[in-house]
Amino acid sequence: MGTSRDARTSTSTRNDVGNGGRILTEKVLEAARKGSTVELKLISNTFESSIHFISVQAVEAILCNLKADAVPKLEQQNLSSNLNRYSDPKFRRQFVALTGVATIQSQPDGINVRGLQPLLRNSWPDVFPWIQFFFHPPSDTKLPGARGFEEAISRLLLGALNTFLAVQEQSTSRFVSQTPGAARIAIQLWIREGLSVDPAKSAQPDSLARTSSLVVLLALGDEPTIKILDEVVEGAGAEGDQFSKRLPVILQKYMKFAFDAGGELAQVPEVVSILVKLTTSHHSHPLPKAFLSQGMVPFIVKYIASLAAKLFSEGYPKAASPLNSIFLHCFQYICYTFYATDGVQNASQAIDAGLLEAFIAWSPTLPFLSAKEQDHILDLFSDSIMPLLVYLPVLFASISAIDRVEAQNTSQGLFQKGTRDAKNRWSTLVEIVKKRDKLSLALAALTLHDVLHPRDERKLVCDNCYKPNKISAYKTCAGCKYVCYCSKACQIQGWKEGGHREQCKLLRGQGDVLSNKELVGRPGKSASPRQVDTFIRNLAHLEALENIGALRTMARKQLPHVHIEDVGIEVDFRQFPVVFNVFARTECIRAREAHERGVVEESNANFSPFSREYHGEKMRRSTRDVVQFDIGIRRGRQRYRCSHGVNKFWELSDQDVLKFNTHLDDFKKLESLLDAL
Repeated sequence: MGTSRDARTSTSTRNDVGNGGRILTEKVLEAARKGSTVELKLISNTFESSIHFISVQAVEAILCNLKADAVPKLEQQNLSSNLNRYSDPKFRRQFVALTGVATIQSQPDGINVRGLQPLLRNSWPDVFPWIQFFFHPPSDTKLPGARGFEEAISRLLLGALNTFLAVQEQSTSRFVSQTPGAARIAIQLWIREGLSVDPAKSAQPDSLARTSSLVVLLALGDEPTIKILDEVVEGAGAEGDQFSKRLPVILQKYMKFAFDAGGELAQVPEVVSILVKLTTSHHSHPLPKAFLSQGMVPFIVKYIASLAAKLFSEGYPKAASPLNSIFLHCFQYICYTFYATDGVQNASQAIDAGLLEAFIAWSPTLPFLSAKEQDHILDLFSDSIMPLLVYLPVLFASISAIDRVEAQNTSQGLFQKGTRDAKNRWSTLVEIVKKRDKLSLALAALTLHDVLHPRDERKLVCDNCYKPNKISAYKTCAGCKYVCYCSKACQIQGWKEGGHREQCKLLRGQGDVLSNKELVGRPGKSASPRQVDTFIRNLAHLEALENIGALRTMARKQLPHVHIEDVGIEVDFRQFPVVFNVFARTECIRAREAHERGVVEESNANFSPFSREYHGEKMRRSTRDVVQFDIGIRRGRQRYRCSHGVNKFWELSDQDVLKFNTHLDDFKKLESLLDAL
C-alpha cells in the first residue's frame, strides 16, 4: 500500500531481488520453459499471491509452452469432452500454462508491468488456438464432478480472455475482438456461466457472472462489427435453441431471477450494457430485431417499474443503490431503441407499457445521482421521445399515458422530491402532447369534411406536368399510393425520366412515414399513412404560424434581397425544440426575374427528383401563391424530408394564429361532449 505504480512495476521486473528472486529463480523459469508442470504451477500461484512476482521473464516462461503449431487437430483426437483434454498428459502443461496467463489479470494493474503488454499482444495468435482447444460445449452433467469441472474450465478460459482483452483496452488494435471465434466463445461462456439462474451457483462469492459479462463487453468493443454480431448469433445458437428465441428469453429469465429470487442485482447493469451493444449497432443486422420481436422493450419498461416499486418500499434511500445504476442502464436501452428503424413502434410499445409513469416514479432518485448522470437521463428523455411526437401512434400512446398519470394524481408529490429540471421536462412534454392532441382532433374533422364534401370538389397536381385538375381526373401510383398523374403518358414519363422509379422505393420502403401501413394508435384512434402525413404537414404549418413574426425577421436578416414570396421555410422536427430556418427559392427568383423582363419562364426539369428545388418547382407551376415548407422528421437514425405548400402563408397575421387556436379548442370541447354522451 502506498507504493506508486512505477515502483511496483520496476520491482516486479527484477527477478533476482527480494521475494520474487528467491522463489522465481532462473532455475525455476528454465524448468518452466521446458514444460515442467510443477514450476508452471508455482509461477501461477505466485502471480495470484502478489503483483510483485509478475515479470516479463516469468510470463515469457509460461507463453513458450503455448504455441499454435502444437495444437492438435480435434478431428484426429478422441476427445468427447473437456475432461478428456484435461486428463490427457500430453496437454497438461498447456492447461497449467493457460492458468498462469489467466492469473495475470487477477492482480490490479497486472498487465501494466513494464514491457508486458507488447509480449502478450504478440503472443495472442499462439494462445488463442489453445483457448479454442480447451473450450468445448458442456460435458454430460450426469458424470461425477462434471459440473464443477466445467466451471473450473470456464473460469480458466474467461480469465485468459480477460487478460488479453485488458491489453486490447489499452491498445489501438482490436486484436482480440477481430480474431475469428473470440466473440463466439465469449458469448457462449457468458450464456453458460454469466446468465445462470441456479440459486446455489449465484450465491457463490466467486460467481463468474461479473467476469463473463465484462469479458463480453470488452470482446464486443465500442462498436461491434457485422462479423462480431454474426459470431454472437453463432455462439448463442451453439448453446441451445434457435438464437432468435433463446438469448432474449435467457436475458429476461436472468433479470427476473436477479430481482425475484435474490440473485445478483449488481450484475444487471453489465447485462443491460451488453444488450445495448448488441441491439443499437449502426449496422444492418437481424440481431436487434431478434430482441425486439421477443418483447424486450416492454419487458425492460415493466422491469424498471418493478424496481421503482421496490425502491419506493425502501423509502428512496439516499445512499448509492445498485437499483439506480440498473435504472440508468435500462432507461438508456429503452431510449436507444427509439433510434432503430422501427423506432416509432418501439416508442409506442414502451409508452403503452408505462415508460412515462416509470420516469415519474424514478424522479425522486435523481438528486442522488451525479450531475452528469442526471443530465444524461433528462437528455435521453427529451431527445429520444420529443421528436417522435410528430407521429400519431406515439402521440396517442402519450395521451393515454398522461391520462393515466393524471388519474393517479401522484406526479406532483414525486416531482417535489426530484429535481426542478425533471419537473420542467415533464411539464413541457404534457404541454406539447395536449396541444398536438387538439390538432389530431382537427385532423379527424378533416376526414369528416371529406365525407361531407366529395373529393371530386378538390384538386390535385400531376406529379409530372404539374397540371392541376379535379381528383376524379387523376390516378394514383399503385406502388407508393402517394403521387398522382393526369394520364398514362405522364406516368410513364415520370417513371422513366422524372425520377419516380427511385422515389417510389423510398415512399414505400422501410421506415418511411409516408408509406408505413402498420401504424396503430390508441383504441378508436388508429392512423392511416395519409393521416400521419397530413398531421405532420398541419403541425409544421401550426408551428410556423405561431412563429411567423420571428420567421419574417429571420427572412429580412438572412435574405435581405429576396422577395418575401420567394422565401421558403424549413421546419426541423428531428430536434427539440423545433428548429426553424428560411431559404431562398431559386426557381421562384428565376421566374420572377424572367417575368420582369417580359419573358415566360418555362418549367425547369433539371432538378433532382429528391431535391428541394424539384418540389418547389412543382409547387410554383401549380400556383404562384404557395409558400414552400421543407419538413424534416426523424425515422430511426435517418432524416426524412417532405415538402408541401401553404397558400399565401406570408400574408397571415397574429389574428390568424388566434383564430386557428380557437378552432382547435372547439374541437377539444366537441370531443369532451361526445365522450359524455
